[in-house]
Amino acid sequence: MDIKGERGREKALQNTHMPKSTKIVIIVSVVILAAILGSVYFWKNRQPAPSIQITSPQSGATVITGSLQTIQWESKDTTSTDKISITIRRIPPPPLQTEGQEFDPIIFIGLPNTGSKEWVVSDRYPPGTYVLGVTAHDSVPVTNPLFAESAPFTIVPPLAQDLLPLYGQSSWSAPRLFPLELPQRVLYGTGIETEAETGTIDPASAFVPFDAYYAKKLKALGWKVDISLQANGPASGQTIYRKGDGFIAVNFYTIFHVRSDVTPSRCPCDVKLVLFSTTEKSATTATETEKGALVGGDSDAHGCIGSAGYSWCGARGECVRPWEAYCTATAPKKVTFSCDEAKTIGASFYVGDDKFVDLELSDGRKLSVPRAMSASGARYANADESFVFWNKGDTAFVTEGAASETTFANCILNAE
Repeated sequence: MDIKGERGREKALQNTHMPKSTKIVIIVSVVILAAILGSVYFWKNRQPAPSIQITSPQSGATVITGSLQTIQWESKDTTSTDKISITIRRIPPPPLQTEGQEFDPIIFIGLPNTGSKEWVVSDRYPPGTYVLGVTAHDSVPVTNPLFAESAPFTIVPPLAQDLLPLYGQSSWSAPRLFPLELPQRVLYGTGIETEAETGTIDPASAFVPFDAYYAKKLKALGWKVDISLQANGPASGQTIYRKGDGFIAVNFYTIFHVRSDVTPSRCPCDVKLVLFSTTEKSATTATETEKGALVGGDSDAHGCIGSAGYSWCGARGECVRPWEAYCTATAPKKVTFSCDEAKTIGASFYVGDDKFVDLELSDGRKLSVPRAMSASGARYANADESFVFWNKGDTAFVTEGAASETTFANCILNAE
């Protein structure tokens, strides 16, 4: 037996074995290398998720029927062959037909994915709140769709042309969706309003010329006042006109900063002017919740409409506008003066409580004017004396403006 040769072979075999630490290093290196190669492969072959979003119309936008709009969208990582379809959906509240909305929801189909499309807004969409839907898809019929909806926006018809040119002494808002409360329903249409005229001492000075401007203009164009449609009667703070299937409302409301359930509120206060138009075709009944948000829908426990300027007068037992009627339990003595140019002044004097006189002028104005200092006769004037009513015996006259121009002259008391 060759003992030396056997030992030599064992020694040689031992020399071929690697140390344990070396093996560990090799294994770790292989794992790291595999991870690196796997990451490279993953990032090289990763397919990002496609996406699409609508950027126009934007949230809260108002779109006018008949106008040209541009629908815009952004898509990422979609294929170049994708087609675009665009739909429209009306957001409740109803009424919608029980089987669905009352118009075709499809606007466009099979468009190239260019990111924008011009759209003429059809008059088939009733006034209301809407969203657009954009779908990116491979083919028609639709397969593998990618869908997004726009933020809510409103569609309103254009303001009635007969309201133009607008009352020129005010700055008007952009058109927006407005409600109009009628006795049996609420209509939606287009409304605009002025910024509040703040610190008004005499609200009538703001709304009477405005109301007179549209009364003359609309009547000349064939519009007729329809008192039966005014939800709270002729003293509701709005005048509703009808012509054909059209509706126009000329409205104002007053914002009082101090209110009382016992006595009428007094100015200074803020006044806003409102114009509204719609057609029977656009008529939509509102929900009860929406009715509560309407201007003129804020009647108190006595039925007084605060936004129309009314508050409860316990002394008279009725709703009054403080600039039109004096809140007193004293019975009025009512007389009429006939003036030049066929003008008249109706006056209510309160004998024994002569702090105010209530006037009804032939131009439609109603004013409650406080008693003022006078050397001779009775004199009633508002705070800045831009309106003064003079009465001495059986005669009277009115001066107005900074120049104290006589607007009702040579007025003589009518015989009873």
